[in-house]
Formats: sequence, structure tokens, C-alpha cells
Amino acid sequence: DVQGLGEGHSTYSLLPNENGGVVDDCMITQRQGDIFLVVNAGCAPKDLAHLERQRIAHGGDVRLVPVADRGLLALQGPKAESVLKDVLGLDTSTLLFLQSHWDDLWGSPVYISRCGYTGEDGFELSLPNEIVERVWHTLVGDDRILPAGLAVRDSLRLEAGLCLYGHDIKENTTPVEASLGWTIGKRRRVEGGFLGADRILGQLESKDYLQRRVGIKLQKGIPREDLFVLEPDTGKVIGAVCSGSFSPCLRKGIGMAYLDKAFTKIGSEIEVDIRGKLQT
Repeated sequence: DVQGLGEGHSTYSLLPNENGGVVDDCMITQRQGDIFLVVNAGCAPKDLAHLERQRIAHGGDVRLVPVADRGLLALQGPKAESVLKDVLGLDTSTLLFLQSHWDDLWGSPVYISRCGYTGEDGFELSLPNEIVERVWHTLVGDDRILPAGLAVRDSLRLEAGLCLYGHDIKENTTPVEASLGWTIGKRRRVEGGFLGADRILGQLESKDYLQRRVGIKLQKGIPREDLFVLEPDTGKVIGAVCSGSFSPCLRKGIGMAYLDKAFTKIGSEIEVDIRGKLQT
């Protein structure tokens, strides 16, 4: 519930379309009376166009101001707080999870959020463009810090059960089907009034969806995107993998899949067809 956010508090949320599908997922922060919205970079053009259409349709005293003069660096891991203090002199000890504040770094305003998309403690730094490169080199110059690419983040977010837009959530999947019904606040459930509310709230109440996103784990093999998931006893196709990878923590292949509702209970046995071999 965005109206219930306190100053410097953030929440994970979704931008729905008229049919109840997901335009994008995002982080929303209440910042000095404004709403600070962080979306997926690849979706930014369509997100802005979507928001602008809604602004025009609904009117009101609302302005959309794209922030193009800042970059975002994420420092993730159990030592993130102490490293920020040691390396950059930034004290984040008062920040709880999903809280943010302004600080000063080398005379430039830095907005620090205690959040991330790895399932681990960490911070995201919103920095003026002119100091992003300097901050990067300063951080990676410390022996405790290693650069991490998308493949690293992908395994971490999968282990934490976090969705990747364009794979686990799309314009034709609803929050309920994606097991993200928890993003809909109590007030919204009562009042509705948001795009796609009839379909989304209807699914929450009647549970009339056909498939739902679940996590899966295999004894052998890696469940890659678009592979078929089958019922072991009958060989019937009951869904498909939407994303998957090798879990360094579990030492097994893990992933997410959309499965028929009857197979979404914890502990359900499934098989994944990997190049003609059925893996459980």
C-alpha cells in the first residue's frame, strides 16, 4: 500500500495492465513527499509510456520525472554494511531492510537503500553519473569485494525465489498466478480501483486460475526455461519451466515453473523432460 509507506520506506510492487497482467515489477519508495520508482532498465520505455497513459487518463496533480542523471550500484552480501563504512565512509547502521536515506559522498548526494535482489543483506546506491565510475573502482579495489554479473545474480535470486521479469512474470500473467498476491495490500483488496482489479481480486477470491508459479528442485540435471514438466504417473504435461539454473548452495538444479493447480502443493512429485530424459 503506497499510501501507507513512511518516509524513506520502500516496498516491492507490480505495475498491472488492464487485463490484470504484469507490465513490470518495481521498487517504490516514499521520498520527501514524492514517489521514487525503480523499474527494470529494459522495461523503462514501456513503463514510462504506460504510466503516462494512466496519468493522462486519470488527471490530477501528478508529474513523471525520469531520473537520467544518476546510476545505480548494488553492494550485496553479509559484509556489505561494514564494507560501505570502511571503504566509502557511509554509515548505514540505522537502516533496516527496505529503508533508505540520503548521505554525502565526496560532496555529492547519495541515496542509499537497504535492499537488493539477491536474497542477502545489501545496499543499492543511487549516485550522480559523474561519480559512478569512481565509486565502482573504489569498491572493487577492496579485497573483500568481487564484481558479480547477471549469471551470479540469477542463481542468487532463484535460490531466494525472486522473479525475473520477462521470464517468471509477463504481461499475460497475473500477480495471483505468479504467486505474488502478497503484493496487494489490504486496502487495495477492499477498495480495488487499480488496473486489472476485477480479474486479480476475482482470482484471489475464487482461485479460478489454471496454473500457478512454484519452485522446483531436481536430483539431476538443470530445469531450463521452456522445458516441459510432467506428472510422473501418467506422463501428462502439467506445465513448463519459466527459469532455472544450478544452485551453488544446494548443489542441485533449481528453477521456477508454472504448473497446473493440482500440482502446486509443497512436496508434489514432478518430472522435467531434459533432452528426452525425464529427471525428477
